[in-house]
Amino acid sequence: MRFYCIDSATGNQIFHYLEREKDKICDSCLEIDHKAEKSYKCKKKRYYSSKLSADKKYMFCFCLKENLTKKQAKPIVTQTINAFLDSQKIASDISAIRLTNSDLAMHNTKNLHAEINNKLLSLFNEEQLSSSLDKIQFVEQEIIKSPRKFAREILSVIKSVSQVMHEYNIIDFVNPNTRLQRADFGYHKAHTLCVMCFYLYELEFKEKDIQVSIGNNFDEIFINWGTAKTAISQIFDNCLKYCSPHSTISIEFENTDNLLTLVFEMTSLYFSDEESAQLTLPKFRSSYANRFTEGKGAGMGIIQRMMELNEGVLKYESYESTKYYSGDIPYSNNNFSLSFRCK
Repeated sequence: MRFYCIDSATGNQIFHYLEREKDKICDSCLEIDHKAEKSYKCKKKRYYSSKLSADKKYMFCFCLKENLTKKQAKPIVTQTINAFLDSQKIASDISAIRLTNSDLAMHNTKNLHAEINNKLLSLFNEEQLSSSLDKIQFVEQEIIKSPRKFAREILSVIKSVSQVMHEYNIIDFVNPNTRLQRADFGYHKAHTLCVMCFYLYELEFKEKDIQVSIGNNFDEIFINWGTAKTAISQIFDNCLKYCSPHSTISIEFENTDNLLTLVFEMTSLYFSDEESAQLTLPKFRSSYANRFTEGKGAGMGIIQRMMELNEGVLKYESYESTKYYSGDIPYSNNNFSLSFRCK
């Protein structure tokens, strides 16, 4: 079978399939005006058929073996067209997801940059700094005046800079065809990774009176540090948004079958079974999520993608029997598990 697809607007060939490498598309069929649908036997006595797609975007042309009748050829034509259109839709959906998440990451990066700038400039008068003769001494004196304010804002800036790096990871790796090289991986202590992510959010958890307990562990996991850190940081970010105030988050480590699993146990926003099945889908947000904060529904999908890059597994469990309401917001006991390869 010879099959080719033509852009109906330009007449350019955008795709072709040859059953065998040595096959060539029939010259007499290539010379035909492909703007109209037709079916007939070509000069080389092969069955020729051209079909216009429903949206009139593509013209599908077939040059089939001469021993096929029109009745035999029709299902082959139909199945091939449907398969091609399905593949185009999948490719289009993936491209849309990639562009949406990349655009969102770029938007977030710009906001974080502005936030970092504003935080630093809130610590002192920029005009006075620019006109001072000894700028280091000027900053030192400002720190002495408000040491706690400086300490707080510096920690906040460190978190924002870290978040910028996470956004760059999203931009670099949101394309599902992107893969990491083995040289990008190494062995790192899981406990260290978890603590390095947590400390950036520690102050905010204290302000919401959410206690975070991290268990002890000395095992090493085989990861790409940057993308694994993005995944775990995003979990902490979600915890800040959706965990019940005055509750507890427990993080334990489970080592089974050459996998080390970080289990986050918490009391957080309740998801129905239907919502749970859609958590990692692009743009999905639960019916209650907007009560907490505005968002685009990209968070869980980003975690899933970062875990895929590390050949890891993300799982979610909700315990409906623990469901309760605080005001009109439903909460329940939930577990998020991130599994990585280990020694």
